[in-house]
Amino acid sequence: MEIYSKFKRGLALSAVALLCYGMLKADKYKKIKPAGNGLALLELFTSEGCSSCPPADKLLAKLEEEDNNLLVLSYHVDYWDHLGWKDPFSKSAFSQRQRQYAKKFNLESVYTPQVIINGNEEMVGSDEDRLRTSLLKNHSLTALEAKFHREDSSTISLTCKINNKETEELNIAFVRPNATTSVKKGENSGRTLQHVNVVYQLSTIHAGPGELRTEIKIPDALQSIPFKIILFLQRKKDGQILSVSNLNFPK
Repeated sequence: MEIYSKFKRGLALSAVALLCYGMLKADKYKKIKPAGNGLALLELFTSEGCSSCPPADKLLAKLEEEDNNLLVLSYHVDYWDHLGWKDPFSKSAFSQRQRQYAKKFNLESVYTPQVIINGNEEMVGSDEDRLRTSLLKNHSLTALEAKFHREDSSTISLTCKINNKETEELNIAFVRPNATTSVKKGENSGRTLQHVNVVYQLSTIHAGPGELRTEIKIPDALQSIPFKIILFLQRKKDGQILSVSNLNFPK
């Protein structure tokens, strides 16, 4: 009986310790506030065919909800598509973008889930402690001046003011804010996956100093649903992201 009582007390103390740890961890995250008032951009490389990716998708959704100065892009890569489930959002262009980052960071190969912060730091997309710590010093992007006019159901006229002295790369990402998939096969078979800011199309324009005006076609899949465009100016020589803007398009 005494051993049983000690066992119960041990379980109770363990439960209290776990509860306290959870509260401390939550409180730690609650108190973390980025230095400065700048913006940050997270680029997540993910796949519905990868069992390690759903935690990263959930984490970035949580971070975006917590921080109004954080913008998230979810690129679904295609190199997992041969393992039983073809990700409906995957594109080879996104896999190629990730390979360009791998070259920049001297990585031996690409992997998922991977997060790139402001074009200058990479890490595992589900590593919450490291990601939050990094975001403390990476809210450094300026707001990109941009405005738009929707010409018709399929075309947008876009105007941007580029303040940089050199010609840089203006990236135009068409994004679906929320998406849900019931996965039928592969590593995530039987799971219902939630995604935020799924990139449907990414276009790049070489932009010099001054005002840039262009017309862009809305992807067919987004023409009848709410979507957003996330614009970001990226330095050609080293991939550093300089400024970013978020434009919402209601249905």
